Amino acid sequence: MEANIDQKTNQINPDIVGLWGFSFATLLDNIASLGFWTEQSMMIGTAIFLGGIAQFVCGMMCFRLKDVFGLVAFTFFGLFWMANGTETFMVSVGLIKSSSVLATGWYLCLWTLFSLMLTLGCLKKPKTLFYTLVFVTLLLFFKMLGVWCHSNGLIIVGSICGIICAVMAIYLAVASFLNQLLGDKTIPVK
Repeated sequence: MEANIDQKTNQINPDIVGLWGFSFATLLDNIASLGFWTEQSMMIGTAIFLGGIAQFVCGMMCFRLKDVFGLVAFTFFGLFWMANGTETFMVSVGLIKSSSVLATGWYLCLWTLFSLMLTLGCLKKPKTLFYTLVFVTLLLFFKMLGVWCHSNGLIIVGSICGIICAVMAIYLAVASFLNQLLGDKTIPVK
């Protein structure tokens, strides 16, 4: 199999793997949050391996390419998904109790602030990435408010924002992949 090498930099773009890992975990988790299924087995594996390990490895590859944004975004979101998958597994087998409403709200608050920082950090990057991060921030913000206010409606709004951001991340992943294989501008990323 031939490696996908960026013709300009002669480097393989790790963002493709990171974006797919992020989009799979985010899309499936937020569809589940809307009540389409309740079983946890698929989500635990998706969170740990696709959302977690795939993004973490992508972040380490970004480090080698001196891509600070990719390093921070993919490494931290990879750790986010590993933590969520691990907690879900441990709760499901009875090793630990679920986090309290207060703790969950603060956890989501910190991730909302982190996502806002990433959003501001990509103001000069393609608008598709910017808006993907806007929806990540809104996802976390509405879920945080939903947890603290005991509002299922706000959690649903957050889940819809999560589905939108996942679809945008899928577009970025497809565009990055095809643009590397077929040449820049095959699929526009503005």
